[in-house]
Amino acid sequence: MKLKNFLYCILIYFFIVTSFLYIFENEFYTVADTKLYKNEKVCLIIVDGLRYDTSLKMPFINEMLNKNNGIHYRAMAETPSISRPGYERILTGSQTYINGITSNLGLKPSITPNLFSACKSNNLKTAACGFYWLKDLYSISIDEGYFYYYNDDKVFYEAEKQIINYSPNFLVVHPMKVDRAGHKFGGKSKEYDEVVYEIDSEIKNLYEVLYKNNYTLIITSDHGHKDKGGHGDSNIKSLEIPIIILSPDLNATNFKDSNNIISQRDIAPTICDLLKIPKTNFMTGHSLIIK
Repeated sequence: MKLKNFLYCILIYFFIVTSFLYIFENEFYTVADTKLYKNEKVCLIIVDGLRYDTSLKMPFINEMLNKNNGIHYRAMAETPSISRPGYERILTGSQTYINGITSNLGLKPSITPNLFSACKSNNLKTAACGFYWLKDLYSISIDEGYFYYYNDDKVFYEAEKQIINYSPNFLVVHPMKVDRAGHKFGGKSKEYDEVVYEIDSEIKNLYEVLYKNNYTLIITSDHGHKDKGGHGDSNIKSLEIPIIILSPDLNATNFKDSNNIISQRDIAPTICDLLKIPKTNFMTGHSLIIK
């Protein structure tokens, strides 16, 4: 009798545990039913330290907007307005108090479900070209990577190689030179603007390859820069960032109007919709695609 009761308890325990795991697995992601682009490839360029107001002066971006091939949002970062927390908010769609990446110090990896891990869970290929902090945070879910420690001169060249040779479904490109110019000369300086124009030209060249390979391009920043340089606080110039979406198929999807002020946390759920993969329940941002 005691053995029978023991086995009965074991069966109940097994049922409860497996039920919990099933619910967790299925609730961890919620599938969007939005009508989406026909192409399931996205390139995300995180221009470190790019201010929103300076992004309005980028020639190639404006050319695409004038052709109705792009939409340009004013978005807000959050505090702390520094890099690693910014990457994490962008790539997980979650607030800092949820994901736990609070500073640039240490080598703590991301333990929150992110776009790289979501892609891997759905059998999509991932790649990244950027500062080595991306590798520290997300290496386990990045299939192909090029990472630098200071000089980012080859980052767009390496991204082009990855597109041609590997064709990832999700690619992150991360140049740092704009942020360095902001720290050295200030976000309101001529030197800062000149480096932004350089990045604009590099984005133009990369977009030719992205276009031929059927990618949607999203451009954003982890944080801005104050007029005299620096960030990290709640200064409006540290928090204002762009979110720009470029695609010749832009009208195929119903995006929110650009008059809306949005959050950098909105990028992750938007990319999930574009890639046709489920969003995670850790995402507190909202997709820019209207259902």
